[in-house]
Amino acid sequence: MIGPRAGAAIVLLLVFAAGVLAGIVVERRHLHLAATAAAPAPVTHETAMAELRSVLALDDAQVAAIETIFAERQKTVQRVWEQLRPEVQHAMADVHHEIDEVLRPDQRDRFLTWLHQRQHNRLH
Repeated sequence: MIGPRAGAAIVLLLVFAAGVLAGIVVERRHLHLAATAAAPAPVTHETAMAELRSVLALDDAQVAAIETIFAERQKTVQRVWEQLRPEVQHAMADVHHEIDEVLRPDQRDRFLTWLHQRQHNRLH
C-alpha cells in the first residue's frame, strides 16, 4: 500500500506532468496559429471606397453619395465606438491576463512581445 506522502508525491508529479503537457500543447498551437495566420490589413475609408467602386462598378455620382453617407454617419459611429471601447479593452485585458496565467515565464515574454507587435501593426 502507498503511504500518504508517496500518494501526495505521485499526485504532485501527475499535476506537474499535466501542466508541462498543457504548456507544450498551448505553445505549439499558439506558434502554429501565429505562423499561419497573417494579420488582416486594416480597412481604411479609402480602401473600402476603392473596393466598393470596383466590386459595384460605381459611377462618380454614386461615389459622391456614398462619401456623403459615410461623412454624415461618422459622428454616430465614433460616438458608439467611444462608448464600447472601454468595455472591449477591459474584455481583451481579461483575456490577456487569463492567457498569461497559463504560460510559463519565458512564454509570457514572447506573448507580450507578440501583443506589442500586433498593436504596433494595427496602429501603422
